[in-house]
Amino acid sequence: MQSQVPPRRPIRPIVINRDNAAKQAWRRLEPPTDKITVNRTFVETATNNPYVALKNTSFPKMNQLANETETHIQVKPCHRSDELAILWLWGAADKVANVKKEINHLDTELGGKSTGVANWARTWNLTPQLKEKLNAKVLNDERRQTYRQEPSTNASFPAYGFFPWPIEQYPLEETLGKSYEALDPIRIDFSCHIVWDNRRSCLKIMGNENYLVIQALARVHGAFRQVEARQVEAGNFRLLQLPIDSNIPFNIRLSNSLPSNVLSDTVIPQTPCATVKADVKRIGKLPESVVYRDRGIRAMLNAKKMKDSLLRLISKLCFYQGNIKMQLRLGTFVVQNHKNCRDNGWLFEDFEALLKEELLTGTVTEGIGNKQLEQQILERVLDANSLLAPATTFARTLREDKPIYCANFVIVDPTDGSCFCYDVAFKDLGASFECSSRDWSKLDPGSTNPTKLLDISLIDLQKSSAWALEVTATQTISDDTQVPQSFLQWAERVEIDGQRARNHDKPGQFIAFPAGVPIVFYKEKVVWTFHLIGSLYTVEIGRTQRTATDRSQMLSRSPNAVPNVLQDPYWTVAVRHNDWNGFLGTHANLKVGEGAKYTVDEKKWFPKDDTCGSKHQDGFLNLVEKLGQIEGIVRGDSIECKGNDHTGDPFTPSFREPRPLELQLEGDEDMYLDSLI
Repeated sequence: MQSQVPPRRPIRPIVINRDNAAKQAWRRLEPPTDKITVNRTFVETATNNPYVALKNTSFPKMNQLANETETHIQVKPCHRSDELAILWLWGAADKVANVKKEINHLDTELGGKSTGVANWARTWNLTPQLKEKLNAKVLNDERRQTYRQEPSTNASFPAYGFFPWPIEQYPLEETLGKSYEALDPIRIDFSCHIVWDNRRSCLKIMGNENYLVIQALARVHGAFRQVEARQVEAGNFRLLQLPIDSNIPFNIRLSNSLPSNVLSDTVIPQTPCATVKADVKRIGKLPESVVYRDRGIRAMLNAKKMKDSLLRLISKLCFYQGNIKMQLRLGTFVVQNHKNCRDNGWLFEDFEALLKEELLTGTVTEGIGNKQLEQQILERVLDANSLLAPATTFARTLREDKPIYCANFVIVDPTDGSCFCYDVAFKDLGASFECSSRDWSKLDPGSTNPTKLLDISLIDLQKSSAWALEVTATQTISDDTQVPQSFLQWAERVEIDGQRARNHDKPGQFIAFPAGVPIVFYKEKVVWTFHLIGSLYTVEIGRTQRTATDRSQMLSRSPNAVPNVLQDPYWTVAVRHNDWNGFLGTHANLKVGEGAKYTVDEKKWFPKDDTCGSKHQDGFLNLVEKLGQIEGIVRGDSIECKGNDHTGDPFTPSFREPRPLELQLEGDEDMYLDSLI
C-alpha cells in the first residue's frame, strides 16, 4: 500500500494584481481592439501625473479603469495636436465599447462642459515648456512599456543573462503571474526583457547594455528570495514559567470557562475555552530535570528562546515585501479542545508536552480578558507617573495626553473574495478632529486577519495571564489603483462623531460611514500611548469594540450587508519599541528584488538601559522585567522600580544567576532548548 503524499501548502505569490486577458493580449503584441482620442488633461488626471496639482479620488485612475472593466489601456501621443492623446484599447469588443463610453463621459466632464467641474477645469493651461516635458514623458513611458511585452521574433540583444529559477518548487505562473508580471518593475527599471528559456530551464534576461542586465539579474535573484521569504511558516511556541518555587508539587487545572466571543477573532467561533491555573496538589514526584525545579534558570531559558526565535525569523524576512508589525501584548491564556481533561488536571510536564504537540490548543486573548481589571486599567495607568511619561510634547502629565481614535475595516472584494484592510486615525484638536492617517493594505488569500509570522506566549500559570510576542504582516498597497474605485469613494466618507468619541464614561460606536461596501468586520479603538521612562519603548492602552457583519449576508457577498453583531468593548495592552517601527517599516517600500538594509543585531533590537536598575547585560531580559512592571500597573501592584527584588510577586522571574548570563548550557537545559525549537 502506497503512503499518501501530504498536500502541498499553497504558495504565497509576490504579485497582487495579475494580468487580465486583455493585458495578456497586449503583451503578445496583438493589435488593439479599438482606439479613442481624448484631451491631454484626461490622461494627466487619470495617471495622477506629478505636474498636476489636482487630485480627486472620485476620478478613476487609468489602471483602475482598465482593471474594473477587464480591458487594457495604453497611451499614445497624438501628432495632430499637443492638446490631445490617443488611447489604445485591448479586450473583448463589448467591454471595450463600455469603457469607451465611460472614457467619453469622463473626458467630457474634464473638458469643462459639466458645471460640477467647470471651475477647476480652467486650471489646465499647459505652458510650452510643460507641454514638451509631458510629450517627452509619454514617449519615454511608451518606450519603457515595450519591455513588458514579448520581444519581437526578429529582435536581437547584445547583452543577456540567465537565472535558474526552481520551477518545481515555485512554479512561475503561481508565484510571478502568467506573464511574470511581478517582474515588470525590473523590466522597466533596467530596460530589459525577461522570458523563460525552455532549453536551459532558466529565466533569460535580454537587453542592450551589459551593466543594466547585470543589475536586472541581481534583482531577479532578489525576487526569488522575496518568494522564499513569503513562504516562511509561522512559529508558534507556548513557554510556561514555573509558577512556584522549586520542589513544591503542583498540577495544572482548568479554572474558568469563557465564552468564545471574549476572544474576539483569535479563535474559531463557538469553540469552548477555559483558563488554566497551577494548583499545589499533585500525584507523583516532580521530574529530576532542573527546568522543572529551578524557576530562575527556566525563566532565563524561556527569555533566550523568545529572543533567539525572533532574531532567527527577522534574518529570514530580509526580503519580505509587506507591512510587518511587531508587538508584545498582555492577555489571558486559554485552552481549547479540553474535553478529555482529568479531574486532577494535568501534570505540569504533561501539559507542556500537549501544547508542544498541539494535542491541546492554547491561545492568548486579544484583550486583557479580565473584566474586573479592565474596569480599572485606565485609572491605574494614568496614575503611573513613576514609570510612564506622556507621548506628546506639550502634555505635562499622563492625564493631559489625549488619545488617538482609530478604526480598522476588513472589506471583501466581491470579484475574487480577497480582503482589503482600511485603517483610519483621527486626532483630537480640541475644537475639532483631524484625520491623521488613511492606509490601505491587503490580506493574504483566504484570510480575514493579518498573517502571523511569529506567535510566542510567555505564560504565567499563577495568574492565567500571558505576554504574547507577535509578528504579523499584510500585503502592501503601493498605489490607489490596486483598490476598487468604489472602496476609495466610500473611504472618503468615513468620519468621526466627536461627541460620542469623547464620551469615555459610556463608550459606544463613534465612527460613521455610508453603506455600500461588503464589510466583514470593523474595529473602533481609542488608544492612549505613553513612553516608558528612560527608554524608547512605548506602552499602548486601548479600548476596542468589534462589530461583525451578519455571516449569512456575507456569504451572499451582499454589498449592502448591515453590521449587526456588536461585541462588548475590551481593553488591550501592547508594548513596542520605536526602532522596531523604523526597521520593519522599510519592508513596505521594498521594490521587487530588493531587501532590507538593517542588520540583525540583538543589541539594536533590544537595547539595554538602566531604568530598572538591572545588572543584566542582556537587553531582552531588561524588556522582560519591564513587562513585569507594566503588568504590575494593570493588576494594581506597586509601580515603583524594584530592580531584581521580586519577592512581592512569586511569578516575576528572579533571574538568579548561578552562572554568567551567557549560559554555557549543558545537560537538561540543552535538552529543554532543543525541545522548544
